[in-house]
Amino acid sequence: MRSPLSPRPPVTGPSVSGPLESRPLVGRSAGQRLLRSRPIQVVIDELIAVMTEENQALAAGFPAGLVHTVDQKQALSEEYARLWETLSLSLPHLQQVDPGAVDLLIRRVRLLRAVADENMARLETAMQTSRRRVEAVLTALRTDTSPGTDSPAPAVPLAARLSVPETAYHA
Repeated sequence: MRSPLSPRPPVTGPSVSGPLESRPLVGRSAGQRLLRSRPIQVVIDELIAVMTEENQALAAGFPAGLVHTVDQKQALSEEYARLWETLSLSLPHLQQVDPGAVDLLIRRVRLLRAVADENMARLETAMQTSRRRVEAVLTALRTDTSPGTDSPAPAVPLAARLSVPETAYHA
């Protein structure tokens, strides 16, 4: 099982920068330079890698609070939003000048959105599981500390009473 802190595998697939790499930047618009430059492709690939890592950790049963990708994901998301805002203003022109590069970018963005949708679903599931765990603990504590009970605790161990069916505990 992978740890949520292990290094991420490289993101595979075509790079958006491919068609523009061999062309000079002279006379190119800011949007074209941005499309070719490191930030938009790398930010998209890093976001995909971070969310994929987080999805794997959540799928393995790690609670959302133990997955240490939140800060990095937030910073990359903010950077992506800034870059996309700048680039999106030039997309109509870029589509005419280099439709292949724009097509690759759009495919990467679609992949990013699919991974983000999975990430949101897994985070929601992890939060629901955490809520069930907290409710189970509170119920067990209320049962153990009920007023007026002088009898010993039930024969069922506390750990068994805290178990939530279909939950993987890895914390």
